[in-house]
Amino acid sequence: MKRSSLLSWLTTGFVAGVSALTIGEINGDRFLSPYSGQDVSNVTGIVTAKGPDGLWIRSVRKGCDIRASDAIYIYGSALSKNASISTGDVLVLSGKASEYRSNKDYLYLTQITSPEVAAILEHGKQVAPKVIGKDTLSPPTEQYTSLDEGDVFAAPNNKSLVSVANPVLEPEQYGLDFWESLSGQLVTVKSPRAIGRPNQYGDTWIVGDWATSGENGRGGLTATPKEPYRHVQAVAQHIVNYLKTPDLIFLQEVQDDNGATDDGTVSSDLTLSTLAAAIETASGGIGYSFTYVAPVNKKDGGAPGGNIRTAYLFRRDVLALRDPNPAGPTTANEVLPGGALKYNPGLIDPTNVAFSNSRKPLAAAWQTLDGNNTFYTVNVHWGSKGTFIAAILAEDPEAHIISSGDFNEYPFVKPITDFESRSRMEDLDVVAGIDVLERYSYLYDMNTQELDHMFGE
Repeated sequence: MKRSSLLSWLTTGFVAGVSALTIGEINGDRFLSPYSGQDVSNVTGIVTAKGPDGLWIRSVRKGCDIRASDAIYIYGSALSKNASISTGDVLVLSGKASEYRSNKDYLYLTQITSPEVAAILEHGKQVAPKVIGKDTLSPPTEQYTSLDEGDVFAAPNNKSLVSVANPVLEPEQYGLDFWESLSGQLVTVKSPRAIGRPNQYGDTWIVGDWATSGENGRGGLTATPKEPYRHVQAVAQHIVNYLKTPDLIFLQEVQDDNGATDDGTVSSDLTLSTLAAAIETASGGIGYSFTYVAPVNKKDGGAPGGNIRTAYLFRRDVLALRDPNPAGPTTANEVLPGGALKYNPGLIDPTNVAFSNSRKPLAAAWQTLDGNNTFYTVNVHWGSKGTFIAAILAEDPEAHIISSGDFNEYPFVKPITDFESRSRMEDLDVVAGIDVLERYSYLYDMNTQELDHMFGE
């Protein structure tokens, strides 16, 4: 009881004395600590390991920001040699936040120097290591760092120095950011495999049970330059092997020709022609054409500079646009008497505030090359209200219409039910008799959900 009371008093006293920083706050969401050079007090953490020159501590409570590691190195040989401090002890300490590196070409290590332990709140606290890829994100396998657009040393003379730019971490996308976000952490690597011989210091590079890229025939990983459109090959394989080269493909989130580079580029001809060429190669000669309306720079959302848009791919041996007449990015499409479209393709009501910073639905009219069939499509990456489709049906009650894309809504919520009632279209999952529990297109946080839809009339 005395021990419990003492620990309670120590905890209360230190919390009341100075507002404590968490370890995650000290590390911050960048490579360098926002508190570097400043004294820090009442830092609380569990000792996860001891070394000859210091020890490592981790926050008692898990941080909520995946970019900010909740573990840190405490530099101080006297502290590491203190026999009264063991793994599993919960310490309250003070010191100075600092950045250290032994070579100007290395990354800095955020640490706390000149440590003074104010209290040991608990002994024998269980320390469970984080399993890479299970308790953490999976390591990125291609992109290296945001400073050189995902490549390694892409900038001339390596001008993009981490210690100068200090970018916000993006651990889900870039490998260097991922490992920085785990700085100081006690981790477990499942099924480790060496990818090379130990170096002169005895260091051995390994990979775990996560996906890798660049694996060579001898079990090592070969560094290769960035290939901006390498992911297109995988998409092409899916279109050929799983979708079986359909006549018409609705595409969403198509970036411009230089991706997230923010330089005013809006064309995606290179992006789509690269995909079409990859499909032709993978399929043994099936050719696709494409059509889209380029957005106004920075007006359609997505990654800054990426200018995502909806687009169509269509087999040029099967389909063609009916009387092609593409519109501009701010010109609204119209349904003419008789059911023809004024613009083909054209955006639906692109200046409406409902579509601010969002993709505008892309309407098109089609015909089969044999001349026997005509139909309309509306490609959605948001949520069309259905009025444009109603206008087509008003002029041509027998029109065949497909509306498909990323509606970003569940099929049972009001925006979708409103869409169905106003457009008089039917959910093709329902028409096809797909079991309710099998109607999903997306997996997020272990929830299978249907955000992408196809409706027909």
